[in-house]
Amino acid sequence: MNRHLNQTSSLAGGPSLLTVNEACRLVAVGRTTLYRLISNGKIRTVRIGPRGVRVPASELEHFVQEQLRPKRKSPPGSAPPLIN
Repeated sequence: MNRHLNQTSSLAGGPSLLTVNEACRLVAVGRTTLYRLISNGKIRTVRIGPRGVRVPASELEHFVQEQLRPKRKSPPGSAPPLIN
């Protein structure tokens, strides 16, 4: 295993801060996709030093929960008027 496994989180008892590679494996996406989600603000990270990036497990949980929510087809009040 890795050096982070002694930390706790609600993500199946795993580490609370994950490397980018660990986060990618956990949510089954590639590095480019994860970095795009980070860049778009969908997943927040923690900077450790000048180059270190860690992904909080709670951010991955939140992202997955958001993806599981039903999506609205159109925002309220944006439906076209009915034609009589």
